[in-house]
Amino acid sequence: MDERVGVTDEVPAHRRRLPKQERSRRRVEAVLAAAHELVVEHGSEALTMTEVAARAGVSIGSVYQYFPDKPAILRELALRIMERVHHGLVDALAGIDSAPSAVERVDVALAAYHEMFLSEPGIRDIWAATQSDKELQRLDVEDSRDNGRAIARALTPFVARRDRDRLEVLCLLHAHLAGSAARLALAVGGDEGRALMVEFRRSARRDLDALLVEPRRRS
Repeated sequence: MDERVGVTDEVPAHRRRLPKQERSRRRVEAVLAAAHELVVEHGSEALTMTEVAARAGVSIGSVYQYFPDKPAILRELALRIMERVHHGLVDALAGIDSAPSAVERVDVALAAYHEMFLSEPGIRDIWAATQSDKELQRLDVEDSRDNGRAIARALTPFVARRDRDRLEVLCLLHAHLAGSAARLALAVGGDEGRALMVEFRRSARRDLDALLVEPRRRS
């Protein structure tokens, strides 16, 4: 447990075990880096195992040793995005010491999440390619639970005991909807996309503001 208010250093439930040998880890990283580059350049539909091997500078057999097919590579890329978002969220919520700053931190985290989608074009394509993956859908829900719990832990000290069950539900809901909101905002683009994300953030702020109380009013 981290000593900072409302923060833990737990590992997300979906985290994958990397190969133990350094040489194998380097190969996996090279394969994933190559796949990500190719997705950004040509889209996920055009991605092939042969191209990944060539770009990574490894044999096609090495690629299949770690990833049985293209969906497995895309799934791993998506999982890494999940891990990155989770750790960024935990960092963003570290050291909250007052109710007024709590919701502001969550809002900043949601804004950063949207900006990540805007600044990294490969993310949308990776997510789109994995939406029919049932295993990834399950892991996506687990990821939302991890993120929802991180938000709830950070905000719990500023919420009355009677409202803490509701806080957990709301945090899970908004953690899961954040991804859908960001992808929709990116899909429509421009001013409309930014307006959609602003409204989503306002909705999250309203819900959380309604539960937060100053320390002297806690019960």
